[in-house]
Amino acid sequence: MERIENMDIMKPALTFMFGEGLTMIHFLVLVVVLDLITGYMKAFSKKSKISFKSAKNYQGLMKKLGIFIAVMVASIIDVLSINLAHQNLHIALIFTCAMIIMESLSIVENLEEIGLKVPFLTQLLHRFSKQIDDEQENKIVEDEGK
Repeated sequence: MERIENMDIMKPALTFMFGEGLTMIHFLVLVVVLDLITGYMKAFSKKSKISFKSAKNYQGLMKKLGIFIAVMVASIIDVLSINLAHQNLHIALIFTCAMIIMESLSIVENLEEIGLKVPFLTQLLHRFSKQIDDEQENKIVEDEGK
């Protein structure tokens, strides 16, 4: 029997779940890891009593896990929309992009708290975040009007 050396066996399942958004999932994993690292950097720089067993650490890790679960649920909705309504809503892709922006904003805020000022990135990410919020509100108003 041939030995599997890499994750090639997972590619069909990931492609099915995330479709064209698979690259965005890679970016999401990257920003989640960077957010965790910068969060630990912030905690260490404040010389707080950090513990990897703390309730705050567990809460943060559960939030990160929740992000990935929500992306999977969004991808299931996309698959259902394709099979039932014959149209792709791209909910998983849109949600993943929104989470990348939110995690990136958290990274920048962590960096600012340890003394690295990056106002351009902060302003840009806040603008993206506001656009997402505005578009969601507009969509809700449109849906209520139907």
